[in-house]
Amino acid sequence: VEEFFKQCAVHFHSLGIDIYYYDSSETEETRLIVEDWMVRYTHIHYIRIPSTWHANRKVMSIFEQYGLEQTYDYLWVSGDAIRCSESVMRQVVSALERRYDMMIVNGMDCPIGTREYTDANELFQDCAWYTTLFGGVILNVHTMLAKVPWRKLQEKYEIPERINYSHVGLYFEVLCRLHEFRAFHLAVGGGLRTSALKEKGGWYRETFQVLCEYWPSTINALPQYYTNKIRAMNKLGYYSCFTPSAFLSYRKGNVYNLSILLKYRKTLEGMSGFDFIQLLGLLYLKPRPAVFFANRDFTGYVKELRKEWLLRIFCRAHSVLYIYGAGIRAVPYARYLQAKGIKLQGFIVTAKDGNPDLLLECPVITLAELGKPCGKLGIIMGLSRKNLDAVEPVLKKLNMWQNTYHEDLKFF
Repeated sequence: VEEFFKQCAVHFHSLGIDIYYYDSSETEETRLIVEDWMVRYTHIHYIRIPSTWHANRKVMSIFEQYGLEQTYDYLWVSGDAIRCSESVMRQVVSALERRYDMMIVNGMDCPIGTREYTDANELFQDCAWYTTLFGGVILNVHTMLAKVPWRKLQEKYEIPERINYSHVGLYFEVLCRLHEFRAFHLAVGGGLRTSALKEKGGWYRETFQVLCEYWPSTINALPQYYTNKIRAMNKLGYYSCFTPSAFLSYRKGNVYNLSILLKYRKTLEGMSGFDFIQLLGLLYLKPRPAVFFANRDFTGYVKELRKEWLLRIFCRAHSVLYIYGAGIRAVPYARYLQAKGIKLQGFIVTAKDGNPDLLLECPVITLAELGKPCGKLGIIMGLSRKNLDAVEPVLKKLNMWQNTYHEDLKFF
């Protein structure tokens, strides 16, 4: 919450955008943070809503409220973990002067590009998957939220098997009934992102049920006006939720397992674009080889297997192991050694400045502190290419380069 206001409040204020913070937490912490910011900016408002409501019930009630009141021209409902850059906000405000019915602000890497839509079915096929994101869609209150049959939509979409995507139901029920329709898709890349502080969603444990049952149910319930529904449905998988990295994350969180794969096999194959063998690979192979295998990058897959094979040989041949580096390249090597039960003496850094004394319960020392080891020294280079090139001549001068493992290591 604090991060949201620090990064976004001043930009919203300068553009004349009011912020209404709807709080459903069970403590007073959020309220106190928001009220502190309300003192600084008069355009911030705080509203308390029941914590027992489903997230989509909260969103639908907000849509209904502003649709009935008609106090604003546009409504942008977003989770507080969404971060939007100032430049993107300015692009949004500028585009809305053209009075679009809907605007989609897309921060994902997809081939659509920035463009205008006047055909609701074309928009559905291209963008329905992205409209699932709270914070990805801005609505014209006067055309999208006026005279909406709220009770009928609630009965149709706020049922257990569709409620997670009831907002998508609202968008496309209304769009196909507009006499004239104009939407704008703004591709912003990294200009719209999710905060690193975001916690897992409330339905994380039910991820596959939500994606493989509730999402298809919602899409299939949309009016017959929309065509190619399976293709539109599958895009949520292969653009966002069922990429190789997503599967690995689900696996790490213990929500993707063999029973899930067998239960939803056909749906997963369609939504991910992977066949059963690739899905098995994402379940059982080590992360990096799994990604190569899923992407059918067999050359990369073989290279990854070769690299691990060489690392194992290197570790067996050296009784005293250190990792050179203490950053994001070094830590995975350390975790690998720990997982294999291989003893790591510690980490070596060029200078101690800014580096911890301990990392993963192993000492961090400078090269000058290394001394002469009691045994055959082996140094695993956990450095970027730039830093590796800088350290290589130093180690060669000390006659240590021949004792190193690095990714350019050749076959014996």
